[in-house]
Amino acid sequence: MPGIAYHGCSIADSSKQGYVQYNYKVWDAYKEWICEDKTHPDGSPYKDCDWVGGYDEFSDSTEAAISGTVASSGNVYVNGNPIATTSSSTNETWQAGSMKPIVTSVSPGTSGTCTGNITNGSATVYANGSPVAYNGASVVTGLGSSSSITQGSHDVVVH
Repeated sequence: MPGIAYHGCSIADSSKQGYVQYNYKVWDAYKEWICEDKTHPDGSPYKDCDWVGGYDEFSDSTEAAISGTVASSGNVYVNGNPIATTSSSTNETWQAGSMKPIVTSVSPGTSGTCTGNITNGSATVYANGSPVAYNGASVVTGLGSSSSITQGSHDVVVH
């Protein structure tokens, strides 16, 4: 029997693949072949050619790693904490995954915060008209990935 979830319970870490878009550059020592017209000391013309380096620009994406906790408030408590229901939310932070060196731009950023939703609860136990959430209940993160509540009360359980 799972324990009732409450304010501050953690959710399982999840990730949103491809959430962070970024541009980066790579040095290419042989980017361009350049020739200049020159003149020998004897007056004869010649071309002086050489490779010139420069940066090539590329685009890529990386995941956002998401972690968070249940955010609940209300007038029903378990062990001194407001219980979570399907009307409760989650407070989350996300962090961009690894990126290639020499990043020139990132969207929407390298970290941030978002709010998710608890999407299921008990079929038989309600508080203030909403199903009570429990350890293992599903969560949809603020970035749209799936997660679940990983904690709950040890002495107050839901059937």
